[in-house]
Amino acid sequence: MKKWDGKTKGSLLGYKFFIFCIEKIGLRFSYFFCFIVSFFYTISLGKARSAIMSFHVKSFNISRLDAFIRVQQTFFNYAKTLVDKIAIALGGKDQYSFVCKNDNYIKELLDNGKGGLLISGHIGNGEIAGSIISEQITSEINVVVFDNEVEHIKKYLESKTGGSDFKLIQIKDDFSHLIRIKQAAGRNELIALHGDRMLSESNCVEVQMFGNKARFPLGPFLMAKKFNIPVLFVFAINTGQRKYLLEATKPSRPDLDAESLLHEFVAILAEKVETHNTQWYNFFDFYVD
Repeated sequence: MKKWDGKTKGSLLGYKFFIFCIEKIGLRFSYFFCFIVSFFYTISLGKARSAIMSFHVKSFNISRLDAFIRVQQTFFNYAKTLVDKIAIALGGKDQYSFVCKNDNYIKELLDNGKGGLLISGHIGNGEIAGSIISEQITSEINVVVFDNEVEHIKKYLESKTGGSDFKLIQIKDDFSHLIRIKQAAGRNELIALHGDRMLSESNCVEVQMFGNKARFPLGPFLMAKKFNIPVLFVFAINTGQRKYLLEATKPSRPDLDAESLLHEFVAILAEKVETHNTQWYNFFDFYVD
């Protein structure tokens, strides 16, 4: 299994192009160009294409031809997530519809006064999950990021959108981000992060997913237990044209240890991936074998 490098796909020209399309010709035509982008990704990103095909063949026992079709569908959906998050950042939230399932779980976290750790994975659209929560529940959200975005892309997006609506906690080599996370929970704020990618081999656990071994980071779950921060598993899935479903799931028990929390997270993640397999955006070799 190769480690993710922390970098997002895309170029400055690509972001400029989609922002131009959204502002000048609207979302419908922007989605049309997603077909062209997805075809380009499918042809040019050989390592990512191979990794996605391998994941689908091993996970769902399908042919390589069917897996190749899913590759292009995945890249198309990924391009759409970029369009959607940019459109919303540019002020187009009223063009989308959002449905929340079990959002009362998130409200309960805030009522308890300990903050909450919202753990998700790279399926669906995490930025839109944050937008839904910010608008309908609370604006006090902190998003934990690797922040390996190319600097000129980051500056351009900030100039167009005014920057993120969320408080960003950047992961640091000196682990200062852990202090900021603990402080945010102490202020009864929400902290959102992903639980399905790792940047190093240390502190990870091998877990079965679709009958294959994959490594998942234990860190988020250890942190939740050490800082006594309640946990929810939260995903935002695209369910149709400009339609998103946000769903929160509680762990089976509040007293689970870190590794048990991780296993429950993987089980929920697998359910989402099985149902929405072309919204799975891990473009690297995911399985150990």
